[in-house]
Amino acid sequence: GAAVRGGVECILASQVLVNGAPTVWGAQSDPLTLQPVKARAYEHPSLSGSESVGVMEFLMSIPNPDARVSRAVHDAATWFREAAIPDHEMVNRNLVERKDAGPIWARFYEIGTNRPIFSNRDGIILYEWAPLEDERKYGYAWYGTWPARALAEYEKWSSGQGFEGAQ
Repeated sequence: GAAVRGGVECILASQVLVNGAPTVWGAQSDPLTLQPVKARAYEHPSLSGSESVGVMEFLMSIPNPDARVSRAVHDAATWFREAAIPDHEMVNRNLVERKDAGPIWARFYEIGTNRPIFSNRDGIILYEWAPLEDERKYGYAWYGTWPARALAEYEKWSSGQGFEGAQ
């Protein structure tokens, strides 16, 4: 119990603030500052459209969450809705724009702008998916529908129906 409470405290402390507003979490955090940090050359400090889903789902699984946990979940849901990319989908591992498709989310978002960011192994940030080298373009999950499941569960959770968890 104490370890879980400590973990929850760490999660709450590592939720990224942008201009004072809580958003989601980084894909990886510095163990001392809890700020988002770089991992591999193509994984920059950023807001995570993927890893944050598991964090949000974990917080929703806590029985009788306190106000801080509830607020973190609400703030994450708000950010996911704002960061959603409508009218796009991945088809045969290619990004396709199609009216009424999606939404999808980027794996990484630039902190402060919410712009999706990408990178080849050279570590240079790109703001478009298309210029990626084929090895990075098709060898990494840059886009996905990860938050859709969490947002569906959030609707149940926020209406008091509880959290069923990922099946």
